[in-house]
Amino acid sequence: MDQRNRADRVFLALLAFVVLSWFVSRWMTDGENNPRPAPSEPMETLAGQRGIVSGKVMTVDTTGKTDEELSRMEFPKQIRRFQFDPGNSVGPQTIDALRVHGDIDEVVFGPGVTDEALDAASSLVALKSIVVVEASASCTNAGLKNIGRLSNLRSLWITGYSMDDGAFANVGGCQNLELIATRARLSDKSAVVLSSLKHLRDLSVLNAEFTSAGLLALAKLTSLELLRMAACEAEDDIVVKTFLGMPNLRVLEMKAYGISDSGAARLVGHPSLEKLCLWTPSLGEKTLDALKAATSLKHFSSYMPFFAANRQALAAARADLVFVPYDGQ
Repeated sequence: MDQRNRADRVFLALLAFVVLSWFVSRWMTDGENNPRPAPSEPMETLAGQRGIVSGKVMTVDTTGKTDEELSRMEFPKQIRRFQFDPGNSVGPQTIDALRVHGDIDEVVFGPGVTDEALDAASSLVALKSIVVVEASASCTNAGLKNIGRLSNLRSLWITGYSMDDGAFANVGGCQNLELIATRARLSDKSAVVLSSLKHLRDLSVLNAEFTSAGLLALAKLTSLELLRMAACEAEDDIVVKTFLGMPNLRVLEMKAYGISDSGAARLVGHPSLEKLCLWTPSLGEKTLDALKAATSLKHFSSYMPFFAANRQALAAARADLVFVPYDGQ
C-alpha cells in the first residue's frame, strides 16, 4: 500500500512539473513558439558619459504596445531618463504622458522611432539629451523640424544614415548644445548652422563632407575640445588655420585629402592636442620630425603606409607615444 501511495505521489509530481513547464514555455513565447523579446538593457549614452545627465534609466519595451497603451504606463516621478526600445509605437500620446510626468532630462529612442514621435519630443522643454539609436528610414529630417524649441538641449546623438542637412536646419535654436554626434550626410550648409553653437565642445560628424568654406565656418567654434569628421576637401592652409585657431582642441580625427606633409606637421605641433588621427597619403619626413619633437601629443594614428615605414623610428624617439594605423572610420 505504501509503495502504491509513493508511486501516486511521484506521478502527481511529474504531472505538475510537465504542466508548469508548459505554462512557462507559453509565457516565454508569443503562443507561436517565437521567443518573447526581452527589454534591452539601459545603454550608457554619450550625455551620461560626459556628465550632462545622470541618474537611473527606465527601459520601456514597446513591443506589441500601442501609443495609447504606452501613455497609460506609470512613469515613476523620480525617473528623469527614459529609453524606448524598439520605439516604433511611441507617439504623441506617450510624449504627452512624459510631459505631464514632469521635467525629463533624456529620451532614448530605438531604431523603430518615427518622425511623429521624434517631433513630439520637441515639446519636452526641459530636455537635455536626445538619442536615436540606428535611425531607420522611418526617421527623416522631418523629425527634427522643431528641435529649435529645445533651448535647454545639451546633447544630440543620432546614429544611422537616414538624415542630411535638412535635419540640422533648425539646430541653431539649441544654443546650449555641448555635444553632437551624427552620421547624417552633412555639407558646408550644416557647418554654417553648427558654427553658431558657441558652447559646442564635442562634435562627431562621421558622414560629413566639408570643403574650405565649411571649415572656415567651423573655425568659429573655439570651445571645441573633440572633433571627429569624415571627408575634408579643404585647402592646406585653411585646414591648419582652422584647427590651430581652436585653443581647447584635444582630439582631432579626420580624412584630410588636401593637407600636405608640412600642414600635418603644423597640426602635430598644436599645443593642446593630445590625440590626432589623420587619414591622408601625404605624410612624410616633416610630419615624422614634428612627431619626434611634439610634447603634448600622446596618440597618433596615420594612413597605413606612413605607419609601416616609421613605426620603429618613432618608437625609438617617442616611447611614450601611442602610434597605430588609422583606417579613416
